[in-house]
Amino acid sequence: MAFISSKKEKKETKIITWDMLLLDAKDKNITLTPFDIYTYVNTFDNIEVIDDDLSSEISGMIEYISDGFIITINKYHSYERRRFTLAHEFGHYCMHREYLINNKSIKDVALFRSENTKDQKEFEANDFAAKLLMPKDDFLNIIKNGKTRLGDIAEHFGVSAAAAKYRAYRLGLIKEY
Repeated sequence: MAFISSKKEKKETKIITWDMLLLDAKDKNITLTPFDIYTYVNTFDNIEVIDDDLSSEISGMIEYISDGFIITINKYHSYERRRFTLAHEFGHYCMHREYLINNKSIKDVALFRSENTKDQKEFEANDFAAKLLMPKDDFLNIIKNGKTRLGDIAEHFGVSAAAAKYRAYRLGLIKEY
């Protein structure tokens, strides 16, 4: 059975820049570290988030249906992975909305484990999620303050070790991903 998050006192928000997104999140009293992605996405009137039964190779998907968007997240994946998947799908919403309106959906196979990440939209959505959940300055500061194990960094941001490794790679801190 699917779980559908409840919607309360929402308004349409246009996100154009990172600064706008963070300001919007602050205005909505969203916890920034770790970023409360579930609460934030649920502030958008035109997005419904569902944790549902998906096959193991599907992390999540976003669909455009009658002037709104449904983000479905694989309920069998770990909480940390679901957070990254939701941020990834929200990235599609922010960056690829016109594509979604014209094509109706984007289905994402297990993130970081497939050739799918070579697709430009998937690459952009992965980067969006990594930046949102693990901001550069925060990421560098926790390393500077002594947390250097990927597991510790991942725990700090509420993401998987694979997501933390991806962010470290994208920041040029490690050479291989």
